[in-house]
Amino acid sequence: MLAIYSIEDKKKTYIEYDQRALLGLTFLPDGMSIAYVIREKAVDNLWVRPLDGSPGRQLTHFTSETISAFRYSQDGTKIALERGTWILTRSF
Repeated sequence: MLAIYSIEDKKKTYIEYDQRALLGLTFLPDGMSIAYVIREKAVDNLWVRPLDGSPGRQLTHFTSETISAFRYSQDGTKIALERGTWILTRSF
């Protein structure tokens, strides 16, 4: 659950968001939705959930790699994503 407190109305509301969401959700620039990453089968995609309680929707449809960071432009029209593949190596 996500608790949202309105400073203007002095009211707290709760919305349920996807339990698959990884840590690091962020508000969209308009303040009306949150964005978060969901990892399924080792692939990350970006999702958006409106704060009015309507269902979330998938924004990206990647078939490989993970998202390590994302940021919206100030006007909310563009998204910058940092994506890649983690390669584990061993030192001997």
